[in-house]
Amino acid sequence: MEINRINNVFTDGDIGNINFSSSTISSNTGDLIFLIYTDDIQFNNGTDVTMNVTTTGIQTLPLQSCFLAYLSANVDNSTGAGAEVTINFDTEVKDLNGDFSSGTTFTAPVFGKYLFCSNVTFSGLSVAMTSARLKIVTSNIEYQNVNNAQAMSSIGDNGSIFLSVITTMDAADTAQVLFQVSGGAGSTADIIGSSTLQTFFCGGLLA
Repeated sequence: MEINRINNVFTDGDIGNINFSSSTISSNTGDLIFLIYTDDIQFNNGTDVTMNVTTTGIQTLPLQSCFLAYLSANVDNSTGAGAEVTINFDTEVKDLNGDFSSGTTFTAPVFGKYLFCSNVTFSGLSVAMTSARLKIVTSNIEYQNVNNAQAMSSIGDNGSIFLSVITTMDAADTAQVLFQVSGGAGSTADIIGSSTLQTFFCGGLLA
């Protein structure tokens, strides 16, 4: 059996294993840095932790694509007669990989399976406004939740509609949230924005 040693690391030439004989192996240079601290295992890209694994098996990916944004103030008279609105979620709570931009658009950094969730709260319905439609539109497919607007909201009161999806995206594919109320004589329905996150869009890379 051939064994090659480099400091605290040795390789077993017969079976291809890499073994670590110390709990304090670290490096400060290179494109990929492997660290062991207090029994956790870390992978660094030179400056930031890209993955951490605890002794109990919990894995965290601090740079994994993940975002949450919301509408902070009402957008009055935005829909009602069928106008479709691309919602501008003007306030970001988090955007770990910088993939959400302009308040409207998530751009996939890599091919994978992504989870998206959105909730829209609305008000200002007239008696004639009967249909509410929430869409998450990606480059490959669009997802919809369509409901009776007045079943979700009495006239003059707030209503809300929610949609969540898991979808496959290619690198550079985009996702946006669109909202529509139909049946009215004009665009007098309002989209409610608040710091209590009544209208929001969130998502991230699952696999």
